[in-house]
Amino acid sequence: MKKPYLCIPFLPFLFVAVAHAHGPVRQKVEEEITINAPAQKVWG
Repeated sequence: MKKPYLCIPFLPFLFVAVAHAHGPVRQKVEEEITINAPAQKVWG
């Protein structure tokens, strides 16, 4: 009868393991580059 009660202290560790089971969440980044040159020189 005491055996199920021995598992109770370990339940938080089970939830922590499940929470870390997936990889990191991807970050959404916007990047902008400004080229200080005329378009003809860049594309020509």
